[in-house]
Amino acid sequence: MFQLSDKLPGKNMRSTYLDVFCLFAFTLVSSLLSNQALWIGRTIGFRLKNVLIAELTAKTLRRRGKGSHKESGNENDDEDSSLDANSSASDGKVMNVLTSDFNRVTEVTAYLDDVYGVPLTLGIGIWYMYQLLGVSALIGLSLGAAYLPASKVLYDRFSKVWNKIYSLSDKRITAVTELLQGIKAVKLFGWESRFIEGVDEKRKRQLDYSWTALYWQMGIGAVSYICPTVILTVTMFVYVVGFGYKITAEIAFTSISVFSLVHNSFLQLPSYITWATSTYVALKRIDSYLSQPQVQDLEARVTVDSNNALGFECADLEWDGHGGYECSEEPAEAIVSPTTSANTSGALIGSSNIESLVITSPPTEETPLLFCQSPKEVVLSPIESTASLINQTNNVFSLKNINVQFPIGGLSIVAGPTGSGKSSLLSALIGEMTLTRGR
Repeated sequence: MFQLSDKLPGKNMRSTYLDVFCLFAFTLVSSLLSNQALWIGRTIGFRLKNVLIAELTAKTLRRRGKGSHKESGNENDDEDSSLDANSSASDGKVMNVLTSDFNRVTEVTAYLDDVYGVPLTLGIGIWYMYQLLGVSALIGLSLGAAYLPASKVLYDRFSKVWNKIYSLSDKRITAVTELLQGIKAVKLFGWESRFIEGVDEKRKRQLDYSWTALYWQMGIGAVSYICPTVILTVTMFVYVVGFGYKITAEIAFTSISVFSLVHNSFLQLPSYITWATSTYVALKRIDSYLSQPQVQDLEARVTVDSNNALGFECADLEWDGHGGYECSEEPAEAIVSPTTSANTSGALIGSSNIESLVITSPPTEETPLLFCQSPKEVVLSPIESTASLINQTNNVFSLKNINVQFPIGGLSIVAGPTGSGKSSLLSALIGEMTLTRGR
């Protein structure tokens, strides 16, 4: 320090001590700010965790358990692991969203300050190197332009591999869940080996893609380590050979110190981009899960003058919210044979050719559950009527022009052939189907 003050005429002992004190003070302030940023990030992470827990739990309780979506039919299609908002999520996807995706998003919030901190440090380091080495620094740093397209290719491929890992993890968890849910049948019929082979095969594919992801991560790290060294070598070569300058101790050690900041930023950048890539995939999956169709609010479906009646009046109901059907304003009513017309105060009829469900008056506990002993005695509305129970238009399963009331405290029977909509009618009562018309 004394030798430095002697060599620099403009420097005295007081300014030298001030430089040393400022170096210590700024190092201390930098440490305090880094810890404060980490504390704020952790606080945001805990709050985000509480919000996601509430939203995901509420969505899980409100989401529909089934729908009219189409399956792709291709079991080997792993390209898209996102949860389509128009399709239902498997148990494996739901489990992954509630565990791995959820934790990945909440953990990355602790390091949000690095989103702007690392690029800012990189920019300051480049500017300071330009002040020391001039155009030579810009020529050397221009080689970093070659790093950008290479890194884009690496990160795009890395993101696709992570998508496949998530997809295979969903399938593996779904297979394990099915095995555990049907463990009694599996043990009874001796299917253990078949189910275990299926789970092992999915796990093996997931491990293969995990190794692939590690290889790509190694490539990203190698490029990130080599690029700063090449930049420093080219910069010094151009400074000495190209422009004919001499490297003094002040320039050499200062340049190395400044370049260490640039080097550290280059080394940290791949890790942050890797975290950002996986977090982006997790956020897309969470967003798609929250966009899944959910049961319709029952309070919005209850009319004021319902008198505690349970049923539907001229109601159109569809799976997954598909609309666009118009039916007649007047519901088509069932025509009952004269022998049983006296007992039409309320019932639910089932027959092999059922085309409509109609109740002509509010049912009571004394209302017979069947109009007659034989379905043949009941003359239902013709097939051409607009009040059909099943509508296959546009491959959408729906209930049309439903008029039915269930007696409170009484017994009701829903009968009909396979695929006539019995289960759909019950699902509609609890909001699984969307009410598009009527009440």
